[in-house]
Amino acid sequence: MNDSSELFDRIRELVSEMAGVPVSKIHPDTRLEEDLGMTGIDSADFLEAFAKEFDIDLTGLDFHKHFGPEGCNPFFHTPDWLKDHGNYPVTVDHLVRVAQIGRWFSPPRV
Repeated sequence: MNDSSELFDRIRELVSEMAGVPVSKIHPDTRLEEDLGMTGIDSADFLEAFAKEFDIDLTGLDFHKHFGPEGCNPFFHTPDWLKDHGNYPVTVDHLVRVAQIGRWFSPPRV
């Protein structure tokens, strides 16, 4: 097993545990918010645990670019600070790449 696949397995375990989803449902292209429903405080708690477990510098993370707040209905009103929400989804593969370099960088725009 190479370092990348070991890292993927460790991250997949953390995602599974914190999202309450079986490990078998977590793949490299699994999106935290869109596929697993991680949003608001759940995603903030996950990022904190991820950063601690893998020694990640989260400086520069624009949280609302990747995760929406709990209880916000964007069809009613979308605040300016949520304008990029949904355009930069965080996948498990992205988390692996972040862990490899030890600092947060934004995933590509979709």
